[in-house]
Parts: sequence; C-alpha cells; structure tokens
Amino acid sequence: MFYKHIENKDPLLLSTDSITFYQVAQGFLLDRQSQNISRNTIRVYRHELEWFQKYLDAAGVLYIHQVTGDVIRLYLVELEKSRNPGGINVAYRVIKTCTYWWEDETDDQYRSPVHKIKAPKVPRTAIQGVQPDQVKAMLAACHTGMAVRDRAVIRCLFDTGVRKEEFCDLNVGDVDLMGGRVSVMGKGARFRMVFLGVESRKALRSYLRTRGQLAQDSPLFASDEGDRFGESGLRELLERRCRDAGIPIQSPHDFRRGFALECLRNGMDIYTLQHLMGHADLTVLMRYLHQVEMDVSRAFNKWSPGDRL
Repeated sequence: MFYKHIENKDPLLLSTDSITFYQVAQGFLLDRQSQNISRNTIRVYRHELEWFQKYLDAAGVLYIHQVTGDVIRLYLVELEKSRNPGGINVAYRVIKTCTYWWEDETDDQYRSPVHKIKAPKVPRTAIQGVQPDQVKAMLAACHTGMAVRDRAVIRCLFDTGVRKEEFCDLNVGDVDLMGGRVSVMGKGARFRMVFLGVESRKALRSYLRTRGQLAQDSPLFASDEGDRFGESGLRELLERRCRDAGIPIQSPHDFRRGFALECLRNGMDIYTLQHLMGHADLTVLMRYLHQVEMDVSRAFNKWSPGDRL
C-alpha cells in the first residue's frame, strides 16, 4: 500500500493520522497516472486537488485526519463565491474520489468524511451544442489564413464528435480516406472506430495535399509552424473562426455536444452513439436523449394538429 512506503516512517508506528493531505493527494495522482487515465482527467484531478490544498493551507489543516466533513462543507460553501453549481460539483467529486481511494488504500483504517456529505445539486439545464447553421457560418468564414486546414478541422471535429485530446492525438495513419474510418485512442487506452462523411473526407484530403509527403505517424493536423496541433491551438482556431463568422464562441466540447444532439435528432440509436462517443455507460447520453425529447415536445406543442383545429 502507498502509505506503508512513505519515507522516514517506522512501519511499526505508522498511523494514518501522521499522513498529510498533500501526501494522500500525490499518492492518488500517481495511482491514477499508473492506470493510464486520460490526460484531461488527470489535469482535472490535479487542478481540483491544488485548489483544495490552498484552502487547507489557509485554514491551517495539514493532516488527512484533520480534513473533516465540516472542513469540506466550508470549502464547498466558499466555492459558491467563484463557481457555478457544476464547478462545485466537480470539486466535490474529486475530493470524494481521492478520499475514497485513501480509505481503500488503508484497508478502512481511515474513513472518508464524504460518506456523510451529499453531492451539491446541479440544476438540469438544456444541453447547448454547436448548431449546424453555426458550423456552416464558420466554414463560410474560412477564406483567409490557413483556410484549407481550418475547414478540414471544423468538418472533421463536427463529423466525429471526438474529445479534443483525441482529436489532437490523431495521426495520418489513423485515417482511412477511402472508407472514412478513423481509429481513435480513447479514455483508458481503449480504441474505437469513428467515421467521416464524404464532405469531411474531401476537406481533409484537400488539406493533406497541401502538406506534401507525410509519414503514417505524422500528426493529422499541424499548427502554423508545422508542429502537432495542440488543444490550446484547436480552441484558438475555433474562437477565431467564430469571431470571423459573427457567432458566439464555440469550444471543442460544444462540437462534441452538437454531434451527439444531431445524431439523435437524425434518428441514430443511443447504443451506436455510445460507441461513437466512447462512453463506458449510458448515464451521460441519457441527458442528450432527454434534451432531444424536449425538442420534440416543444415542436409538438407548437404544431399540434388537435390544437390547430
């Protein structure tokens, strides 16, 4: 177990009470990294634990056993000053996951106080994703700079619905331009196949021709300097083309949401969509399905034949 190997501790005298929260957090992050969890998830864990550590430092809380239920509750209340309900819920879930891990690591010598803390409520709001008309406007705005590349990026991002880190990690050899198949390495090092339509393949083929001869392990999309396209570069590209098109800023995740909503609206079954999006279960996708059902309900209320008699 992690805590039995902490330096300068006599194994016979070792107690979970002598372990700092910082040590627990570092052990938790190491454990998650060893499981090959996605970079983005690790980044969220690290960010949230650093925020919580700063709060604990200011409160004079050093050891894990001092992180009581009231300490966590006060932290969540403090977050209300700077975060929306969703952001507070993320903080809660990371603390829960970390302390539950420590509980398991110590064979229940330590018990997480989160067992007695209810998750902060997150109001159910309509899922907002990029709209097809907005994508068309962005494509029409691609007539300056790296227009050929940007059109390919926008089309492929909307057509595959992949996560931003998955998109940026794609290599030339991952794409079959004839069949439209794209091999994606997803969360938990799980491969899945997604697809590109005819127009997306045309746009991608036009872009790749501008780059000359490419090796199979060359990045599928490159920056202006020729390096692999990074997540920040992808976000900046979308923001720039949104401004050019005169539409609200759309993030890579807005494209992922838009993909899911359009697939459901066009009749795709939820199990096929689950595979394409790389979700381990249907929990998240049920929210999208609920959103589409709300769209149908609103349309019926507007056009009800019975009400128009």
